[in-house]
Amino acid sequence: MSVPLFGCFDEIDYTNIHHNGQRYDIHDLERALVIPERDAGIIAKWTEKALGKPTLAFCCSHLHAERAAESFRSRGVAAATYLSSTASDVRAELRKKLRSGSLKVLCVVDVLNEGVDLPFIECLLFLRPTESKRVFFQQLGRGLRRCVGKNYCTVIDFIGNFKNACRTVENLGLEPVEFEEIAIRPLNRYSAKDILNLPVGCTVEFDERVIDVFGQQTLDPAYATRHNIARILIHRYRKLEHRLGRPPTRAEINRSCLLGTGYYDLVFGSWSQFMRTINS
Repeated sequence: MSVPLFGCFDEIDYTNIHHNGQRYDIHDLERALVIPERDAGIIAKWTEKALGKPTLAFCCSHLHAERAAESFRSRGVAAATYLSSTASDVRAELRKKLRSGSLKVLCVVDVLNEGVDLPFIECLLFLRPTESKRVFFQQLGRGLRRCVGKNYCTVIDFIGNFKNACRTVENLGLEPVEFEEIAIRPLNRYSAKDILNLPVGCTVEFDERVIDVFGQQTLDPAYATRHNIARILIHRYRKLEHRLGRPPTRAEINRSCLLGTGYYDLVFGSWSQFMRTINS
């Protein structure tokens, strides 16, 4: 089964949302996320990448879920909320409608993280910052169940400058080894595939501004490791390569990227060593 994942830039400025060291204040988060412009952008991206596919949209609160469902409905998309307060018989009916196709989007808050099998789901929308790796895996797992006739599950994650956003790369399974192993085995002994370690069938496409967020946070001493920075450098290089239609030069990297070639030299040993890694 193919799993295309799109990391879309979230325009919300999370620096102005109160964080207690573990999670964002839910009321501040609601005020920031429940806005028409963001709703319109989310629906436009869903229409582009997964129009008509049975979808779970993970929201931050009941209010957020209700607003998201209302926004979909206002654009002619059958949507409903699936909350802790939703009666069990209503939940069963919603799941039935989603499977039959009469309902396209379920906007949920925590209640579908585990224990419910919906193998027919073909799209996941992450509409809030997911601060727990465990919860992220549970939610991602809702779309990875196999089903007859299901060839892929599209994942659309809206990523802004929220705390620990750079750990999205690790949460997606792009972490091939433990950090202790890296200390034993030099980084230049890894290929680009080893460093990124994308599962078979999984493709990842991050918006350039998302990669900038990753890069800025990765340079923070709280997160910085050679391995983290290496992943960002490779993503940055591939993104520019795709845009140009050919491998970029050192000068083009320096002109276009937040992290210049000095970082490539520092992390990989030299530009030529980086080129050997990227082509191995």
